Amino acid sequence: MKTAKILLVVLALLSITHYADAQKTSIKNPKQSPARIVKLALQSVPKNYIAEDNWMNAFYKEQVSKNDQTLVTHEAFLDVCRSSYSSSRRDVVAVKDVRGSSNHDILKQYNIKLQGGPVSALDIDIVKYPFLGVALSEIDVVYTFKYETPIKIDGQDMYVISFDQKERQEQMLYKGKIYIDPTSLAIARIEFSSNLDNIGYAHNKFLKRRPKNSYAHMVSADYIVNYKKYNGLWTLDYSSYDIKFYIQDKDSNEANLYNISSQFAVTNLFANNIDIDKKEILKNSDILGDRVVNYNIANNWDVYNAIMLLASVK
Repeated sequence: MKTAKILLVVLALLSITHYADAQKTSIKNPKQSPARIVKLALQSVPKNYIAEDNWMNAFYKEQVSKNDQTLVTHEAFLDVCRSSYSSSRRDVVAVKDVRGSSNHDILKQYNIKLQGGPVSALDIDIVKYPFLGVALSEIDVVYTFKYETPIKIDGQDMYVISFDQKERQEQMLYKGKIYIDPTSLAIARIEFSSNLDNIGYAHNKFLKRRPKNSYAHMVSADYIVNYKKYNGLWTLDYSSYDIKFYIQDKDSNEANLYNISSQFAVTNLFANNIDIDKKEILKNSDILGDRVVNYNIANNWDVYNAIMLLASVK
């Protein structure tokens, strides 16, 4: 039997969760419109976020599952050069070490590869890159914004602003929530999802290749980006995406649910004495799994998996 190949690419991209310790606060929403607050938050990026290039260390994990059964897991230690939040230069991502585990029996039938991986985990930083598919001047034309009840997270007050695109028929954009520090107007966190309703071609954005004689149907595409405050300035701390889709065989009508998830956590914000070999640098077209030499040992990295778990629930 030939192996059916599915190649995924996260182009602009854990199920959306809320802070576990979020509590109501006594602060009130501002008098300005929520769209105005979001614009001010984005305009304030140069003063609120780290304005210098810096090397950092990170831990990255991606998993592929079929009908809730894990097919493959890849984990990597990364050296990352993050360009300034005031710069348009791309970040540099280098693989320091990578490991993996796989279900060989299932992979004999389906070979699923995630293209982009750690690079995509950085590309969903909506503070550094254009806000959810539109220019800053047009966000209130494309999106509607609404105040939610402010909350307190880790003892810090936060405005909560939900958003959704105004028209879904012509363009697939996003909906979600933004958490904003009321003092500096820095964006501390954003949770968002692709609007997939009634868009039959949505899978084209996520699936670069699928088995012949099959249909594809997107279920969900959810993202989280979390920021951390350091010496008065904010920077990316954690990101994740979770993508679900069905692949249905045209002849048998058998449909299987696939889930692609990824997590990226900064382990050292300022790393020194990093020496990068150009061969280690990842491009957005690269596949992390192709760099795995030794399988069936990913679960030995328990310490870093614990770090990832803690980062995901901050």
